[in-house]
Amino acid sequence: MKIYNYNKKGYFTNESDAKIDLLETNIKNETVYLLPSNATFKVVLEEKENKIRRFINNEWIYEDIILEEVVTLEDSIENKIKELEIYHISNSEIREMKINDYFILSLSGNGRALIAEQIQSLDQQIKLNVITEESATFEYFYNGGSIEITLVQLRQLYIFMLNVVNTNYGVYKAHIHAIKNLSTIEEVEAYDFTVNYLKNQNLDLV
Repeated sequence: MKIYNYNKKGYFTNESDAKIDLLETNIKNETVYLLPSNATFKVVLEEKENKIRRFINNEWIYEDIILEEVVTLEDSIENKIKELEIYHISNSEIREMKINDYFILSLSGNGRALIAEQIQSLDQQIKLNVITEESATFEYFYNGGSIEITLVQLRQLYIFMLNVVNTNYGVYKAHIHAIKNLSTIEEVEAYDFTVNYLKNQNLDLV
């Protein structure tokens, strides 16, 4: 005789051989089997794809298997770092700076190399052409036009921009290190990587 076991919620766990109740067998003069708790003599339903078997209201039924996505600590850390990377690359608060509260520069791409090249090659008076946000290197954009600055001012701009870029890159690397050393998913989800960045910078050229 087989018995079919289930857990506290009624979900099938396994089948096993029933043991004979010797006392009841002798009294009734017929074979009587013991039935432990969380078990039934009713034959369990056959296995079915994407279904789980449950014993409820004294009968076996099928229920859909609900697959819960298991998020590990490693997954949480990886996702948080991806969010940080997007913020670091695209957030306008840290990627844009103003000159004299008017012209806006985007610190994306290889801005440092381009500015350094301009410092070495241009004469005392230069013009920075204001273009749309389509450049792959260093971008100057407003509504069109240009701004005249001297070579001294260009050096000033370069030093200021270099400080902003390097400082924010250091903050970015520090956040990555901190995120990788978090020990729980809750800590990762609560981590704020927007702090310590230099934001909304403005340079007054003199």
